[in-house]
Amino acid sequence: MDPGVGWDRSRRLVRSADHERLRKTGRRWPGRHLVALAAPAELGCARVGWAISRKVGGAVQRNQVRRWLRELMRHRYGALPVLDLVFIARPGAATAGLDGLAREVDGLLFALGRAA
Repeated sequence: MDPGVGWDRSRRLVRSADHERLRKTGRRWPGRHLVALAAPAELGCARVGWAISRKVGGAVQRNQVRRWLRELMRHRYGALPVLDLVFIARPGAATAGLDGLAREVDGLLFALGRAA
C-alpha cells in the first residue's frame, strides 16, 4: 500500500460478522501481546481488522494501540498473503510500545507466511 494512502473500507474488516467468522473458523497464532486470526479471504484481497478490548486500558491506550497497529500494517500490507486477518490485542499491548508491537507483528506475519 502506498504510504500516502489510508485504509479504505475494501482493505479493512469492519463487519462484526467477518470478525465472528474469523473467531469461529480462522486459524489462531498467539503472541505475547497480540493474537492473530487468519482465514482465506472472501473478497479476493487481503483485509485487516483489529480488536482492542477494555482490558488493554482506557480509551487513550486502546486508541494508541489501534493507531500503532494500523501504521504497522500500512507499511506491511503489500507483503500480506490474500487472507482476512484480525489482530486481537492482549492486556499488555499498550505497555509493549510501538517497537515491541512491530517485532511481534513481524513474527506473527512470518508464521502466517510459513503456514499459508
